[in-house]
Amino acid sequence: DNGISVIHSSGRTHSVPWSEGQLIPTFYTMRDESCPVMDDIAQRCKEIANMAGDTSEILSNLCYHHQICYLCSAETETSDSACDMTFLTKANNLCGDSPRCRYTARRTMATMHSLRGDPSPLGCDWRKYTCLGHYLLANMR
Repeated sequence: DNGISVIHSSGRTHSVPWSEGQLIPTFYTMRDESCPVMDDIAQRCKEIANMAGDTSEILSNLCYHHQICYLCSAETETSDSACDMTFLTKANNLCGDSPRCRYTARRTMATMHSLRGDPSPLGCDWRKYTCLGHYLLANMR
């Protein structure tokens, strides 16, 4: 994988390349279209980053992907453990040899596990929230 998709609340994505030590751009919101499911995910990941000590939010985009993976696991026929493995693999790739980053990734995973439950009370209703459907098509293959 040569990059990671940055998600917007509209559901639009674009791929951002990464290299060892490069920061993933933090999630930002385009206010031209409302997407409450993505807003819920973004808020939850901000809380997770805060609790895990990820002050730079370097793992935020991986968190978004992980939380959507959990939220839509039934629809995408993906297990929670597969979501976890994807997060850890991409975090290791992102962190490279940085012990601090790897430690933060482990803390982020532990925090996500402590907050089990649906990341959004709205569920994975991709038919109602087309922004979520667009994200799933672009990222959950």
